[in-house]
Amino acid sequence: MTKRKVLIVDDELDLSEVTSFRLEVQGYEVRQAYNGHEGVEMAKTYQPDLILMDVLMPVMDGYEASKMLKRDEATRNIPVIAFTAANETMIGRKTIQRADDVVLKPFNIEDLLSKISVLIQ
Repeated sequence: MTKRKVLIVDDELDLSEVTSFRLEVQGYEVRQAYNGHEGVEMAKTYQPDLILMDVLMPVMDGYEASKMLKRDEATRNIPVIAFTAANETMIGRKTIQRADDVVLKPFNIEDLLSKISVLIQ
């Protein structure tokens, strides 16, 4: 059986590493990008089954990255889960409007796994 692929786009290295490890233990193949620009480029080549997208990042934020992904024929159907802190800014609300689901930081790994499972069935 082919492993499901998840792309984590988050500039918080520690959070990204821990999340990646937990997903790999569950049988997912995981790649990481550390800003929105890297995430968009990696999504085009990696073609993940799902993207976990942080909202506030350097270079390109989650709002712009999600907008680009949804405009591109090659990536528009990839589900996006927005990662954001509970105290959202305006940019956070915009990203959430473009996301298929939302996970508030800090998050419960079981909740995240459940949301991933639903979106990539």
